[in-house]
Amino acid sequence: MNIKTFMGLSLAVLPCVAMAYSNQNEQSYRTSAYIGAQASYLITKDKAAFANTNKKNTRHDAVFSGFIGYGKVTNDNNLPYLGVELGYQHRDKYNGGSNIGEGNLNGRFINADWAVSADILPGLFYDDAHTLLIYGRAGLERDHFKLTGAGNNMSKNKLMYRLGVGLEQQLLRNFYLRLDYTLSLASNAITFNQAGTQYSSKPMFNAIGLGLSYRF
Repeated sequence: MNIKTFMGLSLAVLPCVAMAYSNQNEQSYRTSAYIGAQASYLITKDKAAFANTNKKNTRHDAVFSGFIGYGKVTNDNNLPYLGVELGYQHRDKYNGGSNIGEGNLNGRFINADWAVSADILPGLFYDDAHTLLIYGRAGLERDHFKLTGAGNNMSKNKLMYRLGVGLEQQLLRNFYLRLDYTLSLASNAITFNQAGTQYSSKPMFNAIGLGLSYRF
C-alpha cells in the first residue's frame, strides 16, 4: 500500500471511527497534559539554486512525529480552549532512501532531516458534549538541513514559521484521534558555501497527519 492510498483510507475511516467510539466513554475535555504520536503525508515544494541555475522540486513522503502538550479549557465562548505543544518530526531518508526537501545541485543535495517545534493551539470550536475540538495552530520550528554529496558534508539549522488547523475527537476515555494540517514556511533560503560555490534551498512543507494522543 502506497502513501496516498494509506492516507486516503485513513481520512475515509476517521469520521466512522469517531462516531462509533465517542459515546462509549464520555469524558469532557479538561485542563490536562497530553502526549501523542502522528504519521503524516508530507508534500515538499522546494526552490533550489546553485551558481546561476535554479530548480523547483516537489516531493511526497511519509514522516513520523511525536508531541507533548498542555491544554486548558477557558469557559470562554470566543476562545473555548487554549493549548501549547512541543513536537519532534523525523524526516530523514524515507520513501526508499531518497532525500526530503531536496534540490539536486550539481551532484549535491540539501535535505531537512529533522525538526523541533513549539506551537500555540487556540480552540476554534468546542462541542457541547466536550468530545470534539477544532483548533488552530501557530508557532515556530527549527529544522536541521544538510548539504551532502561531493566534498565535505555541511549542516545548518533554520527557523521556520508554522500555521495550521486540525480537529481532535474523543475515541475512548483518555484517547483522542486527531487530524492535522500544518504549513511550514521559511522567510528566506537556507544557504551553504562550498568550494567557492553557493548552494541554497527554500522549502515549503505541507504536512497532513493522522495522530493519536493520550490525555492524563
